[in-house]
Amino acid sequence: RHGAQTTSDFAIALQQAGNLAIIEAYEQAEEGNWRQLSRETSFSDFRPHQFAGLTGTPEFLVVEENGEYTYASFQDIGRSAQLWTAGRIISLSRQLIVNDQLGLFGDMARHLGRGASLHEANAFWSNLLGNVVLADGVALFHADHGNLAASGTALSVASLSAGRAAMRKQKDRDGATPLYITPQYLVIGPDNETEADKLLTTISPAQVGDVVPAFVRSLTVIVEPRITDYAWYLVADPAKVASLSHGYLQGQRGIYTDTRVGFEVDGVEYKGRLDFNASAVDHRGVYKNPGAAPA
Repeated sequence: RHGAQTTSDFAIALQQAGNLAIIEAYEQAEEGNWRQLSRETSFSDFRPHQFAGLTGTPEFLVVEENGEYTYASFQDIGRSAQLWTAGRIISLSRQLIVNDQLGLFGDMARHLGRGASLHEANAFWSNLLGNVVLADGVALFHADHGNLAASGTALSVASLSAGRAAMRKQKDRDGATPLYITPQYLVIGPDNETEADKLLTTISPAQVGDVVPAFVRSLTVIVEPRITDYAWYLVADPAKVASLSHGYLQGQRGIYTDTRVGFEVDGVEYKGRLDFNASAVDHRGVYKNPGAAPA
């Protein structure tokens, strides 16, 4: 009556602003360090997907004069994975929006973006830190897999060298073909950050025995607060050895947002949806040391 404008007068602007805030928060969230450790895949729908591959490298055999070539064979391998859907809704009343002098509207919308990023990170880290059981019925880190230190030791050149050696010794699923795996990432908790800095810092040592090998200094350190003890992990480049994997619905990578302007109730609702999967698929590209406090 007096020319006052309400939520409905700004419906389009509110939809655009809210959705942009959600997407921006999702893309800028600091939960994305795990992506360096994981290979991304794509799912065409929500049914279980079989990811197949071949194992066994047929070594060439000498063929004598007038001799016959022999046939080689492969074994197929596979794993099953399935997307799940996660999401939340935030509802903002007309009064809150009209009275929003402190930017609460923007913060609430951004919470959806941060929430999506948090869900992805929690799902990923639950596989690595939770030591999930793989398709072979054995935990990701296990003595049978040759990727678990017999006892926890503090970060040092010697312990890192032992981890690298264990990864080097990994064989293909045929149990014979070497894979030439080397670690690229050192994953640690905050309690180990200073020790890692000491090891990886380039200095001029006073003695030859104090020289830090190039492979140690070349490691990329990822500090993850979810690691609350001195445990540390080595992870190979996922582009070469995919031990950890994540995926999205084809054509819908990341968060999807939708907005609804209320009719029965004045206000705006924002929905964030995520079609996602994170899983551990192979033990060969990862190594764990339970760790110990620095001396």
